[in-house]
Amino acid sequence: MDIQGLHACIISGADSESRERLAYSLAEKTLGGKNYNEPLPDKLTAARPSASQKQTRSDAPVLAHPDLHEISPDGAEIKVAQAREVREMAQIRPNEAPRQVFIFHDADRMNINAQNALLATIEEPPTPCLFLFVCANERALLPTIRSRCAVIRSKSLRDFSHAADAAHAQAPALASDSTQNTVDQTAASRLAQALMSTLDPVDTCEAVLPLSKLKGDAAQETVEAARAACLRAAARAPAGSEAALRAIDGADFAAKCLDMLAANVSPAQVAAYIVSRTK
Repeated sequence: MDIQGLHACIISGADSESRERLAYSLAEKTLGGKNYNEPLPDKLTAARPSASQKQTRSDAPVLAHPDLHEISPDGAEIKVAQAREVREMAQIRPNEAPRQVFIFHDADRMNINAQNALLATIEEPPTPCLFLFVCANERALLPTIRSRCAVIRSKSLRDFSHAADAAHAQAPALASDSTQNTVDQTAASRLAQALMSTLDPVDTCEAVLPLSKLKGDAAQETVEAARAACLRAAARAPAGSEAALRAIDGADFAAKCLDMLAANVSPAQVAAYIVSRTK
């Protein structure tokens, strides 16, 4: 996922470890990897502030970087005083990295006053910043907060593996050349790359061209095979990595295409839709 244009993001999902891994992965990418002397997953086992501790400027963050700031609930909630402190820190330009990163742990426990105090800063950061709101329930955040953020819904690696196995079992097997409904695995693989936005515009057009010429079940089977390829790629990629995020997005994109085909949208129209969405 390209996060260069993002300044605020909600990371939600039921699996807490996956949420944290994803947040730290995005933080590491944004901060440029400075001052990291060990792999990111190892750092997740380090002590981080408990829910009863308040994260202040003097606290040592889990990932030791001067431009990383972590905010956790002070008692039962994240309070307005903490939000105001973030607002003040956002006025200061980054020390080393291209942007400051603010990670709000258990962001769904931020009280309404604290959320309101952050609205203007999130919408138009005074200096280069990335705000990451990590939570189990994004609906606990105000609509005005959600509307200012991109949303990433994390999944556990176990979910990836199970989904990939199921999709692989459902995907049509490569049959003999004489079988009319055989899925062209090369075409499905290229379609998966297009769905994951890993191709340039010209290659994307070439990748969806075979789909545009298919009819009936053959088009659906090809998209199902491409979705299975995306899910397998997500299962293989490190949790929270750009490759994993692209693969998850590709699988979701494939599911939308399958819904379109089920609604009798022609394969040619679905192919055109894929090209328009991946530009």
